[in-house]
Amino acid sequence: DTFRVSMNTAVNATSTFTLEYEELLRREQSVYRKTLTINPGTVVDDLSAMIRVKEPEGFTSYSTSGFASIDVVSENEIVCRYVATVVDQTSVSVTGLSMDMLCEYDVVHSVDGAGNFAVNGGYFAQFFSPVISSSNTLRISLVLVIDVSGSMQGTKISQARDSLVALLNQLHDDDYVAIVTFETTVSRWRSTLVRVQNFRNEAISFARSLVANGGTNLDGGLQAGITILKDRVIESYVRLLVLLTDGEPTSGITNNVEIIDRAIDATFGTGISVNCISFGFDADFEFLQDLALTNFGIAKRIAVDANAAEELTGFLREIASPALAEVEVIFPVGSVEELTAVQFPFLFSGSEIVVAGKFTESSPDNIMVQVTGRGLDSNVTYNSSVSTVTDTAVSGSVPSTERLRAYLEIKNLLDEKRVAEINGENASSIEEKALELSLSYNFVTELTSLIVVEEGSNMTQGNDDDDMTTDVDDFDYTYNYGGPGRGPAPAPVPACATCFPSAAGDGGGAGVISVSRAVSVLPVLLIVVQLM
Repeated sequence: DTFRVSMNTAVNATSTFTLEYEELLRREQSVYRKTLTINPGTVVDDLSAMIRVKEPEGFTSYSTSGFASIDVVSENEIVCRYVATVVDQTSVSVTGLSMDMLCEYDVVHSVDGAGNFAVNGGYFAQFFSPVISSSNTLRISLVLVIDVSGSMQGTKISQARDSLVALLNQLHDDDYVAIVTFETTVSRWRSTLVRVQNFRNEAISFARSLVANGGTNLDGGLQAGITILKDRVIESYVRLLVLLTDGEPTSGITNNVEIIDRAIDATFGTGISVNCISFGFDADFEFLQDLALTNFGIAKRIAVDANAAEELTGFLREIASPALAEVEVIFPVGSVEELTAVQFPFLFSGSEIVVAGKFTESSPDNIMVQVTGRGLDSNVTYNSSVSTVTDTAVSGSVPSTERLRAYLEIKNLLDEKRVAEINGENASSIEEKALELSLSYNFVTELTSLIVVEEGSNMTQGNDDDDMTTDVDDFDYTYNYGGPGRGPAPAPVPACATCFPSAAGDGGGAGVISVSRAVSVLPVLLIVVQLM
């Protein structure tokens, strides 16, 4: 998900670099979040950064980093802005700024309907995020499986302790919890799930006492956690396991495929959701993604930095607050086609479900869309009437909702492909579908590759070893956001001149798409997707 473009400019020249790309901003912890890294590598004469956000629904909240400011342009547009003089930059560091500018916001959500809808060119996108109070979220049986091996010593174990304490303080009295730790050996705080109301303080004391030492018996810890969840079943409670690790297995069973197979066998038919946190970059994140993907969970990588404890706490709190279970989006028969996934095991509080598709030619001008799910006390239904003929999304060279549908479908196909491979099944037909969509819409995925060519020259493969420096006096970062998917509308001119599949087994990507890029850098460089 990382690429770099570098070039030389003439001495004392002013150069402008324009990067146009698309990104689906995910709603997490009740906000959409965009981070812009500012790191010119030196002190520059004039530095400015701006993130412009446009949302048709309007805003309910917005904030930015402490050093930046927000201008409210209208009820549908805000601008997060930062300007730094030479004095400002040198007061931070004589080598220039290296920081992240953060822009967070949330929009007006449908209170009791089936979500917000964006319609364009016959395609639609649905964003479902009902307002459910914390007291009405589902109750959970939660097992925390924590890596306390030697590599967790220092800052990491301290941040993990703080995050666990914050989570344990947040759990409902009626929730059930257990804690498993693993290094070379596996330890259980309690041999069974216990009610939070009766054991909260004891659990917090245990979390605060965690120390790091030994190897990494990940499979042993994982199996112990699954066993605890299987041994005590509380009716109607959501069964969650959260695994936190910073490294690869070194003790017990160390083969990743075998660990995943054992987890699948152990959780089969139980409804247990295995969620994984990669703490830092030493863990095998692709393995953790596969482990979560095959066990109804999600995986997240958290960098070990000053904000790690806050990010870890936020993710744990979100996972521990399922708002709905067994969620399904229902459309009238014959009204839609090319639908992305419509069934979801959970909707976590503060997140959202995104569904996209195309209205059929026989679809009426208005259709009733339903979302059903299991709530705290009963099954719930949300309804919305949606116009199939009124465009509400920003249009571009390709309708933005059409590209969003393709993005979601590619992601689903790559997930299906990975699950099939894990199960030893032939995934070639799934891969062909994903590749065809990736090429049709110029998306960079694990099946396609990104290269840089000089405009007007013959196409050649980019070389990461060719390290060119950039000597620029003025840096101006500008990001514009808006439209469906909380991302920019597609570039008015197709950004990729040509798309080619990558060679099989090139190892690009972790099996899922996190950002879909449509990029053009003018006037000197053109970025295209090319056969590697």
